[in-house]
Amino acid sequence: MSFRRTPASFPSPSISKNANSSGKLSSLLQQSIQKLPSSNSIPKQSHLESFLTFNSKPSNINLNDASYYFDCMILLQPLPPISSFNRLLNSVSKIKHQHKVAIFFYRRMNKARIEPNLITLNILLNCYCDMNQVEFAFGILGLILKRGFTPDNVTYTTLIKGLFMKDKTHEAVRLFKKMSRLGVRPHVMTYGTLINGLCRAGKVEAAVRFHEEIMNGNIGLGFVSKPNVVCYSILIDNLCKDGLVSKAKELFLEMKSRKISPDSVAYTSLIHALVYSDKLEEAKCLFIEMFDEGISPSVITFNLLVNVLCNKGRSNDACELFDKMLQRGKQLDSLSYNTLVHGYCLEGKIDDARELYVSMVDKGIEPDVRTHNILINEYIKIRRIEEAIWIFRQMIFRKIKPTVVTYNALLTGVLQKGDVLAAQKLFDEMQLHDLTPSFKLVKVDIREAGKGCTMTTDILMKI
Repeated sequence: MSFRRTPASFPSPSISKNANSSGKLSSLLQQSIQKLPSSNSIPKQSHLESFLTFNSKPSNINLNDASYYFDCMILLQPLPPISSFNRLLNSVSKIKHQHKVAIFFYRRMNKARIEPNLITLNILLNCYCDMNQVEFAFGILGLILKRGFTPDNVTYTTLIKGLFMKDKTHEAVRLFKKMSRLGVRPHVMTYGTLINGLCRAGKVEAAVRFHEEIMNGNIGLGFVSKPNVVCYSILIDNLCKDGLVSKAKELFLEMKSRKISPDSVAYTSLIHALVYSDKLEEAKCLFIEMFDEGISPSVITFNLLVNVLCNKGRSNDACELFDKMLQRGKQLDSLSYNTLVHGYCLEGKIDDARELYVSMVDKGIEPDVRTHNILINEYIKIRRIEEAIWIFRQMIFRKIKPTVVTYNALLTGVLQKGDVLAAQKLFDEMQLHDLTPSFKLVKVDIREAGKGCTMTTDILMKI
């Protein structure tokens, strides 16, 4: 019996003229109607299968080619199996903003009396959910039941996702609980959708309670499989964002006890939360554990941890992590180097800072103005003026424009040394760059270092 849709059971939304991937949908419709392939131009079934295999990913598929092959498929005799149509529909439905094209293809299948199966209708149902039209998706559920199919995990998981997208949290939870009564045992995919939806709705504690009930078997849903690493990572990430670090750590240990290896999301979320909770030793240990497990932290996570360690006067610990990142072949950025250079300087380890600066240059990483200013300031503080000037010359050589911070530090240094001529030269350079030194700082230094000198008076007048 052919499948005929009715307005009550099968929604028919308007198709946007702006939907496009390789061309406008309106043009695609005209081509489908006016330029159907002739019988001698229809490719063989083997060619169709090759096309479907190659274009199984949405990044590969071309919408115009998909339309052409679809036109060929509905004219082939005998018809390709429904699985071939499903593969094409699924690929098209995953192209961004092209759900309506997949729906249009389905309507043409219906018109050509091509019988869908449950997979076909699940694809259609997912299209409506992704279009935020969950009410139409429930219309497809009605069709599934009407045609004698039994909704499966994919059906209910997709509907739960659609309800969450419409902010219908209570309805989503209710449907989740109803699944087992309808004879469908929730899969880990269903669980993940529920947990993610609750967390996105700001109901993190409710998500945790659900997790605990499921793990303790209190709900009696008879899960096909237990939560996986993705489910745990979603919970840990959201707990950390809500500041519930202790609970996040508890779940982290729970997943490890269940032989589920934490992924980068779980590690990164917990490391960030521990850093912000001022639990640096735990954060550092977790960072090292992450390395030992073969998971490379992001540069952002590294920079955060190193920055806090340096600010706490723990540059040696920061250096240990720095070396681990380099040994693993991670490309560190200028911020990574700046942070450690600054950390060394804060602890008075200026020689280590300079060595890191040279290493940075050797690796082809351009030090920025902040790196140079940090080093110049530190050299001036310990009255190693010549080395500060060397860094300044490196700065000019690299065509990095000095700032008022750079000149203020150098002016302080040369005036401490009593070199009024050098101070005058620096001051003139500042004027060329429309920079003004700190009045109070320069005034005091000039009086201390160059009292009674005519050049000093000239500088004070210029200021």
